[in-house]
Amino acid sequence: LIMKRILYLGRFQPPHKDHLKTIKLAEKRFDSEVLPVVFTYELKGEHLPFYDCPFSFEEIKRMFSALQIEPYKFSFDLENYHKHFYPSNVYKRRKELLSLGTNVITRDYKELPLMKILGLHPLYLPFADNEKIIRSSVIRELIYEGRREEATSYVPYTCRDIFKEIVKRKDFNSIKNLGVRIGAFKFPKPII
Repeated sequence: LIMKRILYLGRFQPPHKDHLKTIKLAEKRFDSEVLPVVFTYELKGEHLPFYDCPFSFEEIKRMFSALQIEPYKFSFDLENYHKHFYPSNVYKRRKELLSLGTNVITRDYKELPLMKILGLHPLYLPFADNEKIIRSSVIRELIYEGRREEATSYVPYTCRDIFKEIVKRKDFNSIKNLGVRIGAFKFPKPII
């Protein structure tokens, strides 16, 4: 099975070892280039540092670049959406998504029906039963708790210095105190 490109959809907040492992696995199994499609959320073109989306696309891109991977920015302007339910937002941007390709990888069985509704061809790469799964949400919580070294251990080695520099420079306390989560966003909200 040979394909030119496979999409990998996600927020990548931040990119971690499982993301890289999934990309390498898909490239090897399907002999294809994998394009990470990074979902970002903006207001009037400006990045919104939400509790569950603290990293900007530029920061994510820097981390991916250290892995020699070029991501694609797939941005949602929250001012133009009245219902911020994830699947409906993606469906509204379906044409742009399909212009990038139709083959898409996932390791989450729950995503398969949504991908089919979007007109995508999902390639399911399940985790092994004994495989420990890394979650970006765990990494973010470690950062918010001030456990930055532990958070760094989940990031691929080649982008750790960039990750550390971004985390050191960023005011995570302000983002944490804001507490606005993308899944619960309702416009307008106070944005820092």
